Amino acid sequence: MERRTGTPNAYLITFRTYGTWLRGDPRGWSGRPTATVRAAVGHDPSANAGDAQRRNELAFRLCAESRSVVRKAFADECAHRGWTLLASSVDDEHVHSVVVCDCPPEKVMNALKVRATQRLRAAGLLGDQKRVWARHGSTIYLWNARSVQRACCYVTGQDGEGPSRVVGAVMGMDLGTGGMDLG
Repeated sequence: MERRTGTPNAYLITFRTYGTWLRGDPRGWSGRPTATVRAAVGHDPSANAGDAQRRNELAFRLCAESRSVVRKAFADECAHRGWTLLASSVDDEHVHSVVVCDCPPEKVMNALKVRATQRLRAAGLLGDQKRVWARHGSTIYLWNARSVQRACCYVTGQDGEGPSRVVGAVMGMDLGTGGMDLG
C-alpha cells in the first residue's frame, strides 16, 4: 500500500450521534485498531447488550429541526475558520462532511461537533441530553480531485455532475460534466 505524504486536498469526515451504533451491532462494527489494522467484526449480541447497559444516557437521534440547525452550524463553523465546506449531509444518526482545510481532520471534526452542540443547546433542542455525539468518528484523507468528487457524490447522493463543477472550481481543475464512475 502506497504511503502518502504532504497535505490532502480535503477530508471526508463522518461521525455518529451518541449511542446509535454500538459494538456488536448487527450491521457490523469495527473493533479498536491495533498497530495498523482496524478489525472488522460481525454481529455480537452480548457485546451490543453490554454496551447498551453501560450507556449513561439514551441514544440520541436528530429530529428534522435539529438536522437543520446542525447543517447551518457546520456551514458557519467552516466559514468562521476559513475552511471550504464542499458537501454536507445530516441524517438522524450520523453526519458526513467534505471539508477543504489546512489542519488535521480531527481538529475539523471536533470543531464541527462543538459548534453543532452549542447551536442545538441554544435552540433548546437537547433537553437533558448531555452527550450528542459518539466518540471520534471517521476521517478519510482525499488526495486528489477525483477522490474529492467521489466523496461529494457519496455525501450528496448525486450522480457527479453538480459536484464536478464545485470540486473542479475549488481544485482549479476541469473535471468535465459527465457522469461519475463510482466503481
